[in-house]
Amino acid sequence: SYKVMNYAISYVNSTVSLNIYKDNTTTATRVIAEDTGTPVNATTIRSIVRECNLNKYALVCDIEGSEIEIFLNEDKIFEQCTQLFIELHDTEYEGNFYGVNDLKNLIQDRHGFRLIAQSIPVFYFAK
Repeated sequence: SYKVMNYAISYVNSTVSLNIYKDNTTTATRVIAEDTGTPVNATTIRSIVRECNLNKYALVCDIEGSEIEIFLNEDKIFEQCTQLFIELHDTEYEGNFYGVNDLKNLIQDRHGFRLIAQSIPVFYFAK
């Protein structure tokens, strides 16, 4: 069974603004801090895993550069994650730049995943 949850992921704010662009040649949506778009309630991966009472799970993630927040703010919850399908982007977080290779290393070294396949910018990791 599945459950649809209408949240953005954020470890900073309880709501974020979602901007939807007509030009989808680069990306259809952007999550931004400013209040210029559609407000969306935010949560954390930890909260979703608890709410759904998950023991093991696979994470499919395409959040346009915000993935760094997950990997810097979650540790224990990734012990339960067995597969990770993710689109990675160069990004900045709290004034620091993180390239795709930095993100790959963080996922592997800090969270114990191994890279199985990639078709840049999409990566498949597993434990």
